[in-house]
Order: sequence, then C-alpha cells, then structure tokens
Amino acid sequence: MRSIEEKLLLLHSRAEKLERQREKRLLSLTGGLTAVSALILIVCVMNFGNLSHSLQETSLSGASLLNENVGAYVIVAIAAAVAASILTGFCLRRHDRLIEKKREGKGNE
Repeated sequence: MRSIEEKLLLLHSRAEKLERQREKRLLSLTGGLTAVSALILIVCVMNFGNLSHSLQETSLSGASLLNENVGAYVIVAIAAAVAASILTGFCLRRHDRLIEKKREGKGNE
C-alpha cells in the first residue's frame, strides 16, 4: 500500500500531465485556426483582385487597396502572422521543456 505522500505525488504528476495535454491541444487548435484564417484571407484577396474598379467609376479620391495592386502586402502580412504563430509555438515548447527539466532536477534532490 502506498503512503499518503506517494499518492499525492502521483496525483500531482497526473494533474500536470493532463494540463500539458490540454495546452498542447489548445496550441494545435490555435495553429489550425491561424492556417484556416490565412487561407480565407488569401482567397478573399484573390477574389478582390479580380474586380475591375477604378477611381473614376467609384468616385474615390484616395488610394485604394483594391486598385493599387497591393495584394502582395496582404500576403506578406499573412505570412508574418503565420510565422509569428509558429515562433510562439516553438517558444512555448521550449519554455515547457525548461520547466520540466527544473522539476526533474528538484525531484532528484
């Protein structure tokens, strides 16, 4: 039969494992949603690029994103957002590993 301290230690380790699994699922979901959002924005930019508006037809007196062919800037912004999400994911994983190593170091002492 296990002592109370052993049972508590086992309980805490299981709780931490479940928390890590939940965080990994959340991170995966966030990455998936980011990818879907990027695809939707790319499709929107492509569809708006097919419209033939001119400043005279719409009676606009300023620069318009649709008329100035700046779709590349939008794609660069999307790529930057995706890259930022990936970098954040790597940083979170590294942070988790460092915390895990610290916990293992404390457990051995």
